[in-house]
Formats: sequence, C-alpha cells, structure tokens
Amino acid sequence: LSFAGVDKYTQFSCEAHNKKGVSTSREANINIKVPPSPVTGVRVTKRESSKLVLSWSPGHDGFSPITKCHIRVRLVPAQRTARRWRTGQHQLSDQCKVKEVSRREGEATETRLVNVMAPPFQSEVAGLQAVTCYNISVSCSNEVGASPFTAWIQSNTTEGVPSVFPRNVTVRLNGSRLLVTWKPPPDDKINGILRGYEVIVRHGPNMDKAIKVHTNTAEAFVEVQEFNSTYSVQVAACTKAGSGMVSPRQLLFVPGDKSAAPPTSSPDDGVPDSLYVVLGVVCGFCLLMIILFGAVCIHKRTSNLFFWRIFGGAEKPQPVVEYTPQRSYNRSAARVTLANLGISEELKAKLQDVMVARSLLSIGKVLGEGEFGSVVEGHLRQTDGTFEKVAVKTMKCESFSQREIEEFLNEAACMKDFSHPNVIGLLDFGLSKKIYSGDYYRQGRIAKMPVKWIAVESLADRVFTVKSDVWAFGVTMWEIATLGMTPYPGIQNHEIYDYLLAGHRLKQPAGCLDEIYEIMSSCWRPDPSERPLFPQLREMLEKVAEKLPESCSKNDIIYINTSFPEEDPAVEMIPAEGPLLNSSPCCSREAAEDSVVTVDVH
Repeated sequence: LSFAGVDKYTQFSCEAHNKKGVSTSREANINIKVPPSPVTGVRVTKRESSKLVLSWSPGHDGFSPITKCHIRVRLVPAQRTARRWRTGQHQLSDQCKVKEVSRREGEATETRLVNVMAPPFQSEVAGLQAVTCYNISVSCSNEVGASPFTAWIQSNTTEGVPSVFPRNVTVRLNGSRLLVTWKPPPDDKINGILRGYEVIVRHGPNMDKAIKVHTNTAEAFVEVQEFNSTYSVQVAACTKAGSGMVSPRQLLFVPGDKSAAPPTSSPDDGVPDSLYVVLGVVCGFCLLMIILFGAVCIHKRTSNLFFWRIFGGAEKPQPVVEYTPQRSYNRSAARVTLANLGISEELKAKLQDVMVARSLLSIGKVLGEGEFGSVVEGHLRQTDGTFEKVAVKTMKCESFSQREIEEFLNEAACMKDFSHPNVIGLLDFGLSKKIYSGDYYRQGRIAKMPVKWIAVESLADRVFTVKSDVWAFGVTMWEIATLGMTPYPGIQNHEIYDYLLAGHRLKQPAGCLDEIYEIMSSCWRPDPSERPLFPQLREMLEKVAEKLPESCSKNDIIYINTSFPEEDPAVEMIPAEGPLLNSSPCCSREAAEDSVVTVDVH
C-alpha cells in the first residue's frame, strides 16, 4: 500500500479479518525529520579578558542528529551602557560595568557569528574586548535546518593587563634621587581600569639589586642607593588583573661626585612641531649665507677683471694654475664610507677588501623579501668592462639601530670567508649565534626577531636550543613545499603566540606528500623533547627520497616565482582541477579558481 501526504508524526497498524475473528499488528511509528527545537539553558561558565566560555542544553533533535551550533555575539548598544570614570575611586557604574561603545543613534550594531561542531554543547568565544558587555544568542541545526535563536543573554569580559608599555620613558638625576617620567599608554590598550604604574629600578654589578615603586601619576622619584653605578629603569602600567608589558630598559650612570648626569629617554612616538620650526630656520639661514657668499665671490671676480682690462699693463699676464682639493682629503671612497658607519676597527679591517664603488653596481628587480630585509638582482661591472650578475641584500629602512647595522655588516664579513659561491646564511637567530658553553642560547636584549620561524617556547622565554632550531627547520620545509609562500598567511606577528598555544599549526601544502608533512609536523610538537634531532630528520628525509621516482631532465624543469594574495582565514580556497605545472613528476601545486598568479619564468 502507498500513502501520500504524510507530513507529520503518524502511527500505522494492520488488521486481519476472517470467520474466527480479527488479528491486529503492532503499531508502526513514522517520524518526520524537522529542525531541532530551541536551545535552553544558555549560560556563561567562565569569563576572561578576551574570551567567554558558554554552555547550553539542546532541544529535541527533530529526529535527526544535531551536528552544528551557531553563536551570535554583538556589543551592547551605546544607549544601554554608560562609562563613568572616577580617578580616585576607579569605578565603572552600569548594570554590566563595561566601557561605552561609541555609536551613532540608529546605527546598526555589528553581529559576529561563530559556528561550532556539536556535541559537546559548549564553546568559547575568543577575540573579545576587555571590560566590555556583549549580547549572546545560540541556535542548533541538523541536516534539515536550524532552530530559532534563543533570546539574548548579557555578559561581560573581565579586566586584562595592559597590552602596551608606557611611552617616552625618561630618567634623569635630581640631586640624590632619580626622576622617572613617562607618557601613559593609549586608552584602548589599557584593557581595564588604570590603577597606577610600577617602576622597576635595578642597579649593582650584575643588576641584581631591584627596587619597585608604585605610583598613580606619570612620574616617580627613586632614592639613589649607591653612586658611581649604572641604574636600569623600566615602567609598566597596572590594572586589577596585574601589571602589563614593561618598557625597554633605560640606563643612567650616576657618577661618584654627585654631578648632574645627562638624562636618558626612550624615543617618543611623535616629533614636536617646534623641532621642525627650528630645523627650517637653521636650513633657511644656511641657504641664505651660501647665496650671499656666492654673490660676493662673483661680484669680486667680475670687478677685478673689469679693472684689469682698463688699467692693466701691456705685458701678457702669467698663467695661473687653479685646483680644487678633494673633500675627502685624498682618502678613498671606501675609507670614507667605513669611517662614517660608526663600526668597530676590527670590522672595518674585515670589510676593507670587499668594498666596491656604488657607481659600478646597477640595481634591478626584487628577487625576494624577508622579515627585515630584501634581496634584489644586481649587475657588477668588472675591470674588463663585462658585467657579472650578483644578488644584493638590503635592510629595510623603517627603523634599525647601530647594533643591527653592525650585525648586518658582520654577516657580509663572514660571507667572504666562504670559498663556495653558493653558500648563504639562512638563520640569524637561535643556535646560529656563538655558543661557548652550555647547549642553549638566551636572547639578552630586545631585538627584531622572525617570530613566524621561532618555536613556541622560545617566544615565551627567548631561550633557543637545538629543538627550537628543529622547529625553524620544519617551517623552512613548509616554505620549500609551498614554493616560497609566507608562513601563517593572514596571521599577524603579534597573534602568532596565542595562535600556536591554541594548537594551530601550518596546514599541509597542496601537492605535498603525506610522509613529508608528517616529518614537518613532528618538528612542531609542543613538547621539545618529543621533536626529532637533525640526524633523525636526515634519515627520515633520505628514506622518503629513496621512494620517489627519478627526476626528469633538468632541461625540462621550469622554475617560477609565484605571488598569491594572502588568504582570508574565514574563507576556504577551492582547489583547481589540476596542478599549475606538470613539467616535474614529483612536484605540483594547486591554486584557487579565482586567484591571480604572477609568474616570472627563468
């Protein structure tokens, strides 16, 4: 039998009739799959400065398993929250005790949607602002559809520590006390209620004596404990959650005769307008003096020539030899350049025989770009008039210190000691530093570091071991497998540490063998002791290489540089039907259908 129009829960049974009576079968239940019932019991189980942990109870599953849940999060509108700041009492008054969300009246509030797999019926919502109130609603879905969202519940994040350090820290000697001043961090980086500052002063032969001073203002006085000693000063902003990042160390030497020492300060974020005015006046005055001097010289020369023509004798004047001395006092251009770099005499001696004139070098296109510099193509003119193709490494000119310039030139001095022309330096951190004792290296100063290549434990304590270099080797393997893509596309440098702590790692590149990716993943294990050593890595890679087919002829291989836009983490890229190149049987790469690819063929 066939029944049409069954669209809801129905029960069926059959009856058999004969002369002796009636027999009835068991009932059969027909369940129609529908969307789940609304969620109940939505509550916040844990609150932190940047995330909320939620749990809820699902409704009836609609005769189909619940596979996903959806969380809507949005800021509480401005008209329902108010911020009141009291400097002395440090209070925020509101039912939610949150900061005000500045929005124009009638403006739509942006809603964020977070999709999570179910079960379990709990999840955390990360990436939130500190001390901020949010509306939260939850819905669940099965293969048929989604349940209605629950009514909004309201919760707020807690205070966090400041995410930046105080700016423009200045230290100077005031009698027998140190006067420390600074500028507060921006309001949006405090992550709570500012409850003062912590000033950390260290002194002694090994900076082992520390003094901590708490103050509510942007300055502090610290008594000098001993003279003829160097003091180190750092400042951190404080909230209820604790102290934030400390500022870079400012060093001040206090002489033994109690004379005034010159103040030291960290660079300010902005340049005062008065400095531009003074520079403009000085430059204008110098330009005016040059013009006047030139006018006087020209006038004097023309006057002498005029009077000589009128009153000069009949005899022919003697020839005059004029010359202009070189500005460098006959020193070579290389010596002048080395003298102006401010580097040590030892490094000058190493670089003396490798300096070339800038006029002999022509710069071409950019070949590659790293975290702190780039490599461009160049052509060096030889003594016989021919040109040799070279690679020129340059530093990025945003900001670098004298120490970084010297390290950059030290690398050039080391490169000249290699006899093979294809030897290059890949790493400038970790165990590439000199180690005279022990099996680790600690980065002792604040410097620019390529965070996307550094192991997660080294990001926390700046201690580098062999196992942290294994991590960096795994990232380099990933770069090779992707033909030079930037690691962690779409992730900013300041987000890398939290991203790695959450368990995320680099994804398997398209076209990469599973065995190769397993070797990469073993280099990124959270516990350093579980990572392989370099001899083990070599053995594993050699075993994989033995299984690969023989490479094709080198004449058939085409090397390309490809430029892909950084992918959006929220958007999945759709792989193409085939590889970009089929010239090599053991290497291929997939691309998105809508990607724009720039190719340089060599």
